[in-house]
Amino acid sequence: MHIMAALLADFILEERAYVNANLDDFTWEGADVYPLDESGNRLKWGYSCSNM
Repeated sequence: MHIMAALLADFILEERAYVNANLDDFTWEGADVYPLDESGNRLKWGYSCSNM
């Protein structure tokens, strides 16, 4: 149990560091949906939803 608790603590610390380093990926609201053309470029029309 002590080994598992130590591994969990390590995981929590690493997870916190990852989330803080990539905070924009975890603090968004809503969604933007835009279609792509054949070459992968975003088209000028799309849909935005301000909240989920």
